[in-house]
Amino acid sequence: MKNQDPSSTLVGKADTTERVESSSPATRPARHDIVCEKPAVRILEAGLVGNGAMGVIVRTRPDAILLHFGHNAVWDRRVAEVPPSVIGTFEEFWQQWQAREQGDEAARQWTDEYAKKTKAGYDEPYPRPWPCGTLVIGFDRRKLELLGHRVRLADGVCEVQLMAEDGTQVTCEVFPDAHADRLWIRFDDNVPVDRMEWLPEPCAAMEAGADASRLFFRQTLPCGAHALRMTVRISGSFDVEAVQGVEAARREKSQAAKLVEENPNALGLKIVTVLPNVRWSGPVRMCVQLEHGPDSLIGHGPSEPPEPTGHALGEALAATQKHWATFWGRSAVYLEDQALERAWYRSLYFHACSAKADGVQPGLYGPWVADKFGLAWHGDYHMNYNAQQVVWGLFSSNQVDLHLPYVRMVRDWLPCHQRYTRAFYNLPGAAYTLSLYPFLTSTPPIPSPPWNMQMCVPSWVVQSLWWQYLYTGDEAFLRDMAFEPIKQVVLFLNAYMRRPDSPWQDGQFHIHPSFVPEMDQEFGFSSDPKYNDCLVDLTLAKFLFNAFLQSCAILKLETIEAGLITDTREVLAKFPAYVVTDHPAGGRVYRDVAGSSPETIYNAPNPIMHVFPGEEIGLHSPAEQLETARRTWQLHRNEGGNELVFHAVQGARLGILDLQKWKRQLRYCELPNGPFTDMVLQVGGRYAEGCAFHWMDSVGIWSENFAVPFVVNECLLQSYNRELRFFPNWPEEQGAARFENLRAAGAFLVSAAFQDGIVQNVTIMSEKGHDCVVVNPWPGAVVQLTYANGEEDQLTGESVRFKTQSGETIALKPLSN
Repeated sequence: MKNQDPSSTLVGKADTTERVESSSPATRPARHDIVCEKPAVRILEAGLVGNGAMGVIVRTRPDAILLHFGHNAVWDRRVAEVPPSVIGTFEEFWQQWQAREQGDEAARQWTDEYAKKTKAGYDEPYPRPWPCGTLVIGFDRRKLELLGHRVRLADGVCEVQLMAEDGTQVTCEVFPDAHADRLWIRFDDNVPVDRMEWLPEPCAAMEAGADASRLFFRQTLPCGAHALRMTVRISGSFDVEAVQGVEAARREKSQAAKLVEENPNALGLKIVTVLPNVRWSGPVRMCVQLEHGPDSLIGHGPSEPPEPTGHALGEALAATQKHWATFWGRSAVYLEDQALERAWYRSLYFHACSAKADGVQPGLYGPWVADKFGLAWHGDYHMNYNAQQVVWGLFSSNQVDLHLPYVRMVRDWLPCHQRYTRAFYNLPGAAYTLSLYPFLTSTPPIPSPPWNMQMCVPSWVVQSLWWQYLYTGDEAFLRDMAFEPIKQVVLFLNAYMRRPDSPWQDGQFHIHPSFVPEMDQEFGFSSDPKYNDCLVDLTLAKFLFNAFLQSCAILKLETIEAGLITDTREVLAKFPAYVVTDHPAGGRVYRDVAGSSPETIYNAPNPIMHVFPGEEIGLHSPAEQLETARRTWQLHRNEGGNELVFHAVQGARLGILDLQKWKRQLRYCELPNGPFTDMVLQVGGRYAEGCAFHWMDSVGIWSENFAVPFVVNECLLQSYNRELRFFPNWPEEQGAARFENLRAAGAFLVSAAFQDGIVQNVTIMSEKGHDCVVVNPWPGAVVQLTYANGEEDQLTGESVRFKTQSGETIALKPLSN
């Protein structure tokens, strides 16, 4: 079935009259395949596929299919590290900074030079993801016409549609192997593919060549310690004379190689291996194999991809389809509003393409890189919301295993930040910093003020480790993976908030110095109290302190951690209040720091961060507090870029997100090939008239927006405070909705439906046997519980609490009169 044009379906309430109950979790994603009905010559039109590690951009031209390869773990690992002697100590820097603020010219020069030296390494063009080459599959367009492509969400296959000169429809299937870094390609006929080329990224240390059935290149990456080898094996054979010609041409390219040696970052200089006159025996099939690792372990010459027989390709496709069926079987949504349903499925698809349980955490743009696309800001992990947002929706979507690469990244970087915290701050614990890489360095990548002074970052880095326990109840994970990073950040914050130079002198524990995330140009870095005690610093510190205390109780560590528990409780008892002031439009609003204006234009929704990610304020809060938070959210001004998910989920948590308006924003941010990008929304903050409002779409596929399903989930079910609240932001006019196996805090898998304004078909499966609290979905009615053994119970109240047993499913419904 041909999908409708995505641009035609994002404005109305619903674009189908089909009932939401009509399809299964395995078939529902196919309703939202991504279709392009022309050659996709631009990357933002191209098909995106991946296996959670290797990503492939399937770009098409009238005369060829181009496959751009990338990989989460393949990087130019050159690093200009800042030595500890240059980083120095916080005490020295802080003294100089305060003197600068008093007008000391020598101190100004010292701090300018210090910032320059400590940021010098990050100002280099490396490290960065390394594009793994482009495979060109060319054909005679007199004999074959390129029509378009379809990305099949259900099984991760990209179908390229072509037409032979006799009018016969021809399909080329391209799919990554779910269990190996291989790409399989098959045409359903003996088509006139007559040219194949590798276009590698410019690199001095490279070899390339071919034999009768394989075409390859191998590169020692610029850092010298790692290598990449790409080999394509075909079901036919290359012309022997053409192979010999390639070898001769390769020898003649020594001058080009010398140019690359002199300028390894030269753009447009490609060492190309071309094989014309390809001979095929039967249907055209190929297998591309990507290998990477230490230079000494990556062999020379072509590798040995599996022979692309029909049997081998069929087995790989069956295993890949099984993998995707398992993925889609974990949870599902069925929405009358097909635009929101489509956003949910497509975003989860892209996430599954870019991350897997045993893989490397995707960076800013996932594994999709080509030339400069996907390389901005080093394509690394930005820890002041970008990297965290990627994983926000995984817990409620019941895709928790995709969080594990993030967990490993946090744990791997812990020793580095413990050393840094002791050396720079002379404090215990771990002060994680703004930017991280998928490989370790001896000092943090940006040990430079003000970037290393965002005190929200340490708490934010480890927050999701607590969420994984909260939503799974996995005590082994809490003990073995989460507790130590959480404890180390708590150690640091306890010590940092107890420093004796607080300018407040009010007996409370403050966070100072720090600075507001993404607002360096507006507020700057300052010792002035009115620009410190940032709301996000405070709310995330409070979140983590409480998570630490709960962890100690769960793991029975009250005796071992008695000292830190006492200190943490003391800080919480003397915690600063959030700033609340009058707004010119009327009413009281929260402010992120005392020195900000209620009319400040933000890059991130800072004044409402105690709603999310702090999770202090929500529909459970006292009326006055809730109303103040709602007013703050409604009057907040955000310039775009960091709000498609962030600001929307805050609104959903407050029960006031206008889904029709958000849907229009999704449409504004949707790229032709399916992902959602970041778009500018207004001038007046960092952006001036003349700014290209779409500039962020050209830098890469923003992995942070794969969290769009999180917003939808929070509109259907909220549980962050261990109370299950059904359809809290889903008005009746939004249409019917149903979900299956959304994961809730307390380790529950929950299903429910919403029809004609009434909650129906509620079932709760308890994985760990924890007590369950449900906000009564039928206000004023008696709630009847039916257990799997047939026993029933009846409960009343605004909320109902009941015990569960591990593995049991309980059905809830209102008791009939």
